[in-house]
Amino acid sequence: MDQPVVERRGDARVAPAGVSVRASVRGGSAVRLIDVSASGALVQTSRPLRPGAKIQLQIVADGRTFALVAQVLRCMVWSLDPDAGVTYRGALRFESRCDCFWKP
Repeated sequence: MDQPVVERRGDARVAPAGVSVRASVRGGSAVRLIDVSASGALVQTSRPLRPGAKIQLQIVADGRTFALVAQVLRCMVWSLDPDAGVTYRGALRFESRCDCFWKP
């Protein structure tokens, strides 16, 4: 029996392509933005993010800096590499929408 596909996302996500983007979580840990929307982001990092925790995500894009408070919805091991170690992916939900920052 086919199961219906349930879309969890309320907003379209876009990959930050063609824009110089640097992101980090408070404390200086660098993260890589996989995709982002007005209400959340998918990030990749070398450190685990604790689900339920509130974090501050700092994004520098085209010379503008944004500090966004986000809740970690989930985090999982994404890859294991003998040289690079463990890579994690985490889903974040922003505390406040940021419609003006990202346009699909």
